[in-house]
Amino acid sequence: MSKSVKYRLIAVLIVLALWMMESTPLKNQDLFAHIRKQAENSLATKLNDTEAKKLDEQLSELIVEANEDNTGDKARELRELRKVRNQYISNEEAETFKKIVDNAEADVKAGKKKAEDSPVPMNPSEALLHNTRTENIRLFKFFGMPSFSNKKVVSRLQGEVSGRLKLGIDLKGGVEFIVAFDPDELKPEDGEAIEVRDKIVEVLKKRIDSKGVAEAEIRPFSDNTVLVRVPVVNDAERNAVASLITRQAELQFRALHETRPNGPKQPEDIGYELVYSKADESGRPPEVLLLKVEPEMTGKDIVKTSYGQDPDGGGWVVSKTFNQEGAKDFGEVTERFVQKRLAIVLDGVCYSAPRIQAVINGGTAQIDGMDSIEEAAELALVLQSGSLPVKINIDGESRTDATLGESSIKSGVMMTIIGVLGVMLFMMWWYKLPGLFAAIGLVINLVLLATSMMIYGATFTLPGIAGIALTLGMAVDSNVLIFERIREELSTGRIADNATREGFARAFTAIFDANLTTFISALILYNFGTGPIQGFAITLSIGIITTMFTAIFVSRIFFDWMNNGERGDKKVISGLGTSKKWNINFWKNRKKAFLLSTILCGVSIVTLVTKGTDALSVDFTGGTALSYQVEGEAPDQEKIAAALSSELKVKSPRIAYKTAVGAEGKSLELVFKDLPGEDADTFAKKVDALLNKIGSETGATFVNNGGESIGGLVGEQFKSKALSAMLWVMVAIFIYITFRFESVFAIGAIAALAHDALIAVGIFVLLGNQISLPIIGAVLTIMGYSLNDTIVVYDRIREKSGDIKKKSIFEIVNTAINDMLGRTIITSLTTLFVVIVLCLGGGVQEFATVLTIGIGVGTFSSIYVAAPIVCNRMATQLERISAERDERDIKRQNDQTVFQEEA
Repeated sequence: MSKSVKYRLIAVLIVLALWMMESTPLKNQDLFAHIRKQAENSLATKLNDTEAKKLDEQLSELIVEANEDNTGDKARELRELRKVRNQYISNEEAETFKKIVDNAEADVKAGKKKAEDSPVPMNPSEALLHNTRTENIRLFKFFGMPSFSNKKVVSRLQGEVSGRLKLGIDLKGGVEFIVAFDPDELKPEDGEAIEVRDKIVEVLKKRIDSKGVAEAEIRPFSDNTVLVRVPVVNDAERNAVASLITRQAELQFRALHETRPNGPKQPEDIGYELVYSKADESGRPPEVLLLKVEPEMTGKDIVKTSYGQDPDGGGWVVSKTFNQEGAKDFGEVTERFVQKRLAIVLDGVCYSAPRIQAVINGGTAQIDGMDSIEEAAELALVLQSGSLPVKINIDGESRTDATLGESSIKSGVMMTIIGVLGVMLFMMWWYKLPGLFAAIGLVINLVLLATSMMIYGATFTLPGIAGIALTLGMAVDSNVLIFERIREELSTGRIADNATREGFARAFTAIFDANLTTFISALILYNFGTGPIQGFAITLSIGIITTMFTAIFVSRIFFDWMNNGERGDKKVISGLGTSKKWNINFWKNRKKAFLLSTILCGVSIVTLVTKGTDALSVDFTGGTALSYQVEGEAPDQEKIAAALSSELKVKSPRIAYKTAVGAEGKSLELVFKDLPGEDADTFAKKVDALLNKIGSETGATFVNNGGESIGGLVGEQFKSKALSAMLWVMVAIFIYITFRFESVFAIGAIAALAHDALIAVGIFVLLGNQISLPIIGAVLTIMGYSLNDTIVVYDRIREKSGDIKKKSIFEIVNTAINDMLGRTIITSLTTLFVVIVLCLGGGVQEFATVLTIGIGVGTFSSIYVAAPIVCNRMATQLERISAERDERDIKRQNDQTVFQEEA
């Protein structure tokens, strides 16, 4: 093995090791066991009772001296001495620490409540902080941390034991909050209660699922309540979500009293109020400020926020940028307050009150005073998400079970594994040793893709896992392109080493163009989309990067190892022998294909128009939620879903078992789209009878707790942003393909995308299914597949354009398609194998069904939609491309001749 191969292989192993280390632990660890283990080293090295008592005596004396000293010298000495004292732990502190941990663990096991009137028991983090406050001890010295607050120390420790593998509500369940506001508190300018509720939904979506990968469910639940269901893996995440939900994020810039900025408030101070500054970790009492009630400006015009460390003070700050109108208002406010203090107040707490030195016209401002990066990140997020229009409270909290039954989860995971293994085995059977290289590359790809998503904080759902399997199936395409190129080079008589080098070089153009076009589309979707659209874009982007890395870099390592020494001089590579030469006249049936496309597009349009909102699931339209108290052994969700579908004709119901925090027993929630012509009460009685009929088999009874009319998961903002994102994607595709090929190629690619998406959705709905959020993800996947397939064909057409003087445009395109037919068949079969396996079972049949339709249509459109558009309009352009290429070749040869003569 050459040094080059060794070094590159080591680099790959290092990358894998680093990624896997960052993604551990996969599951939650016990917080108290972790605390005891982490504190062992500090207790062993810092425990020195004699030195600790000696320093305590010195501190007591110095505190007295510091109080009498007006120069500040003793105060500085006091700070330095405290730093020295923090390096030692006394016996009393050690015993107190152990007592805190033991008591906190006991409180959690006993289910001790947060407050006497609260039904919610304390989680480990809360129990630890509660006992710490009781004993008045600082925790940082027990863990080798800087002088952090106890809250920050516990947060860090909780993060160290938090599992990186986050499973979605469908696989693991999560926590559900019922969020409510009081309609009586609304002002006339706030609008109706329903309008305020819808705004709260949009704000919470931005806060909780800012990256689009949290897989949260946030929907209207009644006129003044919102349901928030989030897959959380630990108590710290639950607390973070609760904080994000209830934080109003009302930012104000307020004037201080001109003569008494620190109060006290006098009877004549009408329009002023006392506001406390944010408490810091020093323990000093917060500053009291007398501020004008009416703000000079609010944060409603903030469009962008960021957070970072203050280079001067060392603390954490949040920077914010206003829109054009906000920047103008902020400039006018700062102009009025030059050489005056202006308080920055957030949710009734003053974070800072800086003196304005000059007019600020740039439209940016900064908030300081944050104690940690976590606090700064949360503040930046809630400010950018927008303030809540009214104060909201968490009225109820429940723990939800997985929405998919155990059998569906096991079946889905098993089918995914079978799909991936099937692709690997096929590659090894078809390509022999190179196929083994491809299989190893797929494993590395899977590890990098999964760990990258865990590092990013993505949540894994069953459709998401199926999507990863499909991504791996599509990743085979890059290997196939390389292998087929190497096969072609071997057929010309090249030795293995040269054929490999040339094969990788020639395949790179197609792989690069196809993946970069899709990557640009993903970036556009992320920047202009929202929620699940952004989540899809992130997953797609990571998949593209890992696929490029494994197909081009990792596979090349294995080939260079294989061709090392005498093997590289041979003119054959096992598994890459002579392949079948296809010579199909595709143009012979192009009119029939055009007619078929027209019929399918027409049928799809008619289906979608006639179905209307009936084609949309409860995710889009909303519906009814029925709640039941369950006694006895609850039947499996699949059995309930099957019965609702077969006997009551309910399509795609959402079924979840949940347990209210602080209560006993389970409840069942059924969410389904309202059926036309059905009376709500009559239909509820039918559901009651059906559930008790099913429950009789397991000894369960269902008591109806009532129902609510609920809104959809998808709001108007999602729809408008999704449409905007798709339009920008089309623009980006058109520009890039025009730059790399010609405008007619771009027109063909966009036509193929629209063709594939329309037919896939239309046929899917025609089969009696409804469009849900996972189906949107599947359609986006189809468009990515179609675009990749089209670009690969385009690349070969461009390469063959040099024959324009010898052949007609139809012959060139037909030859290009035939040359790529072997690759098209293999790629289509591997991806179809994965989705067909998923169709056979596993709880994602609908998701896999639309993918099966889309992959078949996508392969068809590359040949009979995109290519014919190029043929019909490209004859003259290809002649010009060929002439330009000949001119470049001649110039390159002349340049080389001149270089040789000069040498």
